[in-house]
Amino acid sequence: MPVVIERSDWGAQPPNTPWTTHYPKKITIHHTGGRTSGYWQGATTMRAIQDGHIKPTSQGGRGWKDIGYHYVIGPDTSIWRGRPEDKVGAHVRNNNTGNVGISVYGNYNQEDIRQDVYATLVELIADIASRYNIPTQMIFLHRQLQSTDCPGSNLAIRINQIRKDVADVLAGGSAVHAAPVPVAASPAAPVPAPVHHTTVISPRITVARTKEATAAHRRSSAPCSSLRPVPPGAPALQVRRILSMSRSLR
Repeated sequence: MPVVIERSDWGAQPPNTPWTTHYPKKITIHHTGGRTSGYWQGATTMRAIQDGHIKPTSQGGRGWKDIGYHYVIGPDTSIWRGRPEDKVGAHVRNNNTGNVGISVYGNYNQEDIRQDVYATLVELIADIASRYNIPTQMIFLHRQLQSTDCPGSNLAIRINQIRKDVADVLAGGSAVHAAPVPVAASPAAPVPAPVHHTTVISPRITVARTKEATAAHRRSSAPCSSLRPVPPGAPALQVRRILSMSRSLR
């Protein structure tokens, strides 16, 4: 079961100005671009992304009030909360109201998305779509809404498959995640931090409460050259649904 790592757990700064509330009607897929997935360092990377988004343009930043994305997916399949999904983000120019932004960490012009990361992306999109009644036709790539190469050609080519796989999950698909592929890491890399308690917030997503101070969120900076990509013709992936949990939440 995937977990959502909350802002307080990765040490997020508060927004510079109050967020604006919206109701999600579409979902947009991004990649972080620049560095490849091997440079992921968990909470440290999240703080760096937020810092770059908040820093004034005069200092080389974006000059936004907060991190622009609503979610970031790490190469270890972890899910990190950016802005609350019911608050307007900053991820598609002039098209942010009603739009939930999910960014997959990495550069998908230079690498392919791993199978287990792809499955996590599908699961997260399906969870959001189910809670806000968002049709699969309203799942977009950043490049479909703005002139950009985001989320990279190797992820963009999968948009039709993503919509199909999300539809399969929403229809009650019973297939589970493909077997995870370990993230390349140095021998000295710390083990993941224990989750102190979890709180179910939807049929598929659980919020993890962890200690921000621990270094266990940090990952190796070694390139992921040994990771297995998803073949473009791979069969449809579906994600397990936790139906027994959903009944108690409605």
